[in-house]
Amino acid sequence: MRDRLRDETGIGGRLVSRQETINADFVVVGAGPAGCVIAARLSEDPTTRVVLLEAGGHDRHFWIHVPLGYGKTITDARVNWCYETEPDPTARPPCLLAACKVLGGSSSINGLVYIRGQKEDFRPVEPARQHRLVVR
Repeated sequence: MRDRLRDETGIGGRLVSRQETINADFVVVGAGPAGCVIAARLSEDPTTRVVLLEAGGHDRHFWIHVPLGYGKTITDARVNWCYETEPDPTARPPCLLAACKVLGGSSSINGLVYIRGQKEDFRPVEPARQHRLVVR
């Protein structure tokens, strides 16, 4: 098995076998949004060598790019680790967690879901003088 890593110049990529030793100043594990941002910021210094590791591959899976494809990808072991919550006898059955193994991490399978606020959410807060505030 081979992994794709950026070369020393940061241009293009090269294949590195698992047996090859890589010298790096930083190793960032996980190419989700946070991992990619951290690796990008660290690599802005041309004297710093950064390795970004991701267990999965590209986010080219069909259902990743379909609105509400989340229902298909959350149960697909090719793109999700399929971790479950701990069973709780007083609650509903265990739920699958989005812990993805693709570039972009769990945000890649978010199903293009967003929530719009209601107009009540944007109404100005009433002035504090109309309310009694008791501090003890």
